[in-house]
Amino acid sequence: MRSLTTRRCVALGLLGLLLVICLRHEPAGVTALVATSTRHTALYKDLGVAAGASKEEIKKAFRAFTRQHHPDLKETFQEKEDAKAAMAKVLRAYEVLSDDKKKAAYDESGIIPGEAPNLEEMTANELFEYYHQSSPIFSKSPTLKSLTQLRRLQEFRGGRVFLIQVYDDTQCKNCRYYSAAWEMLYQSSLVEAGVLEMYRIDALSEEGSPLLAHLGIRYRKEPYVLAIVDGEAWTLYSIAEAMKQRNHNRAFHSLLEFVMSFFYDVFQQTRSLEVTQLEDILTFLRAPRSVKQPLRALLPTINAESIPVALQMRYNQVEVRSVPREFLLEFVEEYCEMEIGVKDRFGESVPMAEFIVVSTEALPMPPKDVTETSDTAALEAETEASTPQKSCRLVHIGAAVALTYRKASRFMEDHLPERHVGMKGLRYAGATDFLQVCRDNCVVWMREDCAEAPDAHVAALMANDYLSFKTGYWCMEEERRLAEVLSKAGVWTATSKSMAASPSALVAFVGGNDSVTYQLVSLQAKAPEELTAQDIYTALSTLVGNAEESEDGSEAARVAAPIPSHLPQPVASLLATDGFPISRKQRLYIQAMTIYTFAAPLVSNSWPFFMMYLVHRFVLNRNKPEAEEEARKKREESAAAAANGVSSANEASAAPVRRRIRKPQPRVGPYNPRDMKWAKEEKGFLLLLVEDGLAAGALPLPRLALDEPFTVRVLGTGQGKWRQWILEHKPAAPEGAAEKLPEAERQISLMAIRKTRMKALVKSDAQTIDAFLRDLLDGTKNPSEELPSWAYDE
Repeated sequence: MRSLTTRRCVALGLLGLLLVICLRHEPAGVTALVATSTRHTALYKDLGVAAGASKEEIKKAFRAFTRQHHPDLKETFQEKEDAKAAMAKVLRAYEVLSDDKKKAAYDESGIIPGEAPNLEEMTANELFEYYHQSSPIFSKSPTLKSLTQLRRLQEFRGGRVFLIQVYDDTQCKNCRYYSAAWEMLYQSSLVEAGVLEMYRIDALSEEGSPLLAHLGIRYRKEPYVLAIVDGEAWTLYSIAEAMKQRNHNRAFHSLLEFVMSFFYDVFQQTRSLEVTQLEDILTFLRAPRSVKQPLRALLPTINAESIPVALQMRYNQVEVRSVPREFLLEFVEEYCEMEIGVKDRFGESVPMAEFIVVSTEALPMPPKDVTETSDTAALEAETEASTPQKSCRLVHIGAAVALTYRKASRFMEDHLPERHVGMKGLRYAGATDFLQVCRDNCVVWMREDCAEAPDAHVAALMANDYLSFKTGYWCMEEERRLAEVLSKAGVWTATSKSMAASPSALVAFVGGNDSVTYQLVSLQAKAPEELTAQDIYTALSTLVGNAEESEDGSEAARVAAPIPSHLPQPVASLLATDGFPISRKQRLYIQAMTIYTFAAPLVSNSWPFFMMYLVHRFVLNRNKPEAEEEARKKREESAAAAANGVSSANEASAAPVRRRIRKPQPRVGPYNPRDMKWAKEEKGFLLLLVEDGLAAGALPLPRLALDEPFTVRVLGTGQGKWRQWILEHKPAAPEGAAEKLPEAERQISLMAIRKTRMKALVKSDAQTIDAFLRDLLDGTKNPSEELPSWAYDE
């Protein structure tokens, strides 16, 4: 009894000890389980997809990440290094998850094959090569992803060219080559000024297919470029010719000429001032000026051609001209007695500084000749007015070591007058800047008349951006078409001049959709002077759905919500504009060049065939009609004779022509001397194989040798001459090279004979049979040995 009790105590003690051990190890087990689960989903998280995502989802996420976070798109060194580290994670994840076998192994065990690379010693391209992935064709130009974006470009009217490239970075080999010319153009002053906007369409993406269908483009795995100007599409057809020549400069210049053809009239306008002496510049600056163009700007012709064009397109109220540097320098230094002093970063004077001259007021006319006058005071005043210092009033000189568009535009904006009274610092969302202001989200202040100064409080509020909303304003007196459409839609109501500062005149656009306006009616409850920035924030937050909903859901809360209004036409097509500045003559020239670049390749390809036809028709076969006529008569006579039962003896005894039908030869078989005779009349390679007795009965030939264009013949024991000749012409191999071959190929000697040409080449012992055959196919090795004279003996 006591023994039984002791056993029970021992058993209970052991059970308790086991329970304690389990409890102590349970957290560790749970932690390990969580760690394993985390490890199995780590690669999915790196790609930003859910665990178990499909192959298409993984590929889409990878392409999106590489386009957005490629290291070459970053500016600073630290940003590039951070992007490189993130890219390494994504590339490692994509290498595993895009391969079915590796993905299955990872999902089961969580093991990631391979070692992490040393990022500090690798470039971005080397990183892609390490993970066996092709680097995407990155670009600083944005990618079109929706029909709404594309329609906005087609509906825009005004001084802007939209350039679109269709590409893909997997199947289009020339797209990667053409990207260099595309990126070079993206650095131009026209893009910086906003008068040229460049976009791309990925033809193989989900978003690209409907965009190409909308444009009516059939993608052929080649780069395709088109321009949209005032809603009209123009295609660049000279890409194919540039790609054939594989010339980067040719590709870039063809693209640049295509773009500059639209700005040719503006370019000619900037070069229209002929200057041969200083007086020509003075005449230009003294001429009366219109209200629309009160400023005049002069630049030396040594600057880039696109800078004057970009300035003229960007600032309608300025007349920009390019003149010779020596005359402009004479005007500044001698006539105006101003000094152009620019120093570099080392404090030394720059000998050839670049500069720009801006005149905000017409220069006074030269004094008249006063020979007889008794008014001494009038004579002194006239003389004082004629001094150079007085004549150069309101002439501003901006100089720099290198004059870029950004520097020139900033200098010009500093001297531009207010577009409207009291609206300094506010952006006018007209045809020129509407896309910049309302590319995504924006708030526009609609003023009925801008002739008078606005409420200063409201103007100060509209000078700032709110959340993701940019701000701008309209003068409805200048935008008559827009005012009419908005009035019919109930968005705008012209009542009186006091409406200019009314808060109800604020409308918003969301997501770049300018066909739907949102009236911020919640701002009507307050007077303009009581309006605050917080009120505008609250109204916009309600619009985007970020504001907290009213707890009681009262009627007031529903009234305060913005009211959407659908317009019959997009706003971009209603803004006042004169359209793109292109003359009818230049339009016809562009059309003619488009037709020429499209037809020239077709004509150049068909021209040799046309010339061949002419030679055969009028030179070689000029007597063919007479010969055909004689042949026709002979046939008629023969037919008539046959009808009368008369037949020539030759025709009666003529034997049928026997044609030789060649019997197809087997791919593999024993050598026969007749094989050399057949090889003269065929194409491909005849392989003569010598096998030792050790390898008898086994032919270690790769599958490639059993297909076209190879024919294999095995030399028997009676072909001693061939065996000796092959051994004598075998290339020398490094010592021990044969030991590295597969065991089955070590006793094999192989010779290839080029059929028709009948040239031979013997395989070296340092190369496998498969590698030797592939070198023959791609031309790396070419048979060149002459065959012996006895090779053709039967």
